[in-house]
Amino acid sequence: MHEHATIVGAVAASEGLCALPGVATQDYWCNRAAAALARVRPPAVACLTIATVDDLGMVTQTEAVGVAYTPAPPRNGQEPPPGVSAGTPDLTELRRRWETMAGIGWRPPPGALSATAAWPIDAVQPHWRAGPLGRIWGAVHAQDLVVALAPLEVASPARCLLVEVGLLEPGARAEPHDAEALRVLAGLARRRVQMAFGAARTCPAHWLTTREQIVLDQLALGKSVKQIADDLGRSPHTIHDHVKSLHRKLHASSRGELLARALGHLEEAADARRAPGRRPGLRQSVERKPAGAGSTPASAGAWSARPARPPACRVYRHGDADAACAPARDPR
Repeated sequence: MHEHATIVGAVAASEGLCALPGVATQDYWCNRAAAALARVRPPAVACLTIATVDDLGMVTQTEAVGVAYTPAPPRNGQEPPPGVSAGTPDLTELRRRWETMAGIGWRPPPGALSATAAWPIDAVQPHWRAGPLGRIWGAVHAQDLVVALAPLEVASPARCLLVEVGLLEPGARAEPHDAEALRVLAGLARRRVQMAFGAARTCPAHWLTTREQIVLDQLALGKSVKQIADDLGRSPHTIHDHVKSLHRKLHASSRGELLARALGHLEEAADARRAPGRRPGLRQSVERKPAGAGSTPASAGAWSARPARPPACRVYRHGDADAACAPARDPR
């Protein structure tokens, strides 16, 4: 029964992880990731932490923390029993403790900093309830824990993704299949973290604000700056400033590259800019040299490539932030 529920929860969790934005946000990226991971066996509270951890489980730097609660799904059309809800003092205290923690509360097994792994907490810390970890998770009445560690770099101390899922169902116990499901999900979450936050430690000032993420979502739907301004009740100038900030933070030189990064196609966008033989602003054209008098057999009928003139552009009135540079008719 529990194994089937874990499989269903793992599918829902993977869908939530795949739906995460391709770029980091200051307010809710980690919370959304934690909410997705908590679906593995609801009702549950999940904590996701990006931190630098050494072989002893000591934390030297904490980069980001996300905490979320996922209730149990309704059964037979009935509402689930009341539990911990998002935004309660319990979750606030849990977040505060993780943001200031000096250690993860258990020692990673040998090799844990080199490959993604997960365990029932009793497998790595049998007496966890009597220590700091028990006091932290006791605030949300967790019955048992499943923990996972996914290294973001191979080193010691290593920048890691730490996931802990507290099971809230009365009498719940973490099973090996719960740990295996969380190991797979932690591997997926690791790739999403590397995509959104990058391979190296970043500063929150480089992450998107909530308003910038909203504007980016609207751009991905194909809306213009004017349409977004009307929908959000802001001036086009304000929205245009958000767009410029998005280009700067995501290192995007075009609207297409901006949306590619937003959707997580970072490698594709980078490869497009580094494509060999490409010269921005020039198109490659070829023309056949006709065979004629004075031409040698080697050159007769040969092809030669030359850069064509850049296409002319129509001129738009000043201030039209959405006007694309449309090619005009080539006079040649």
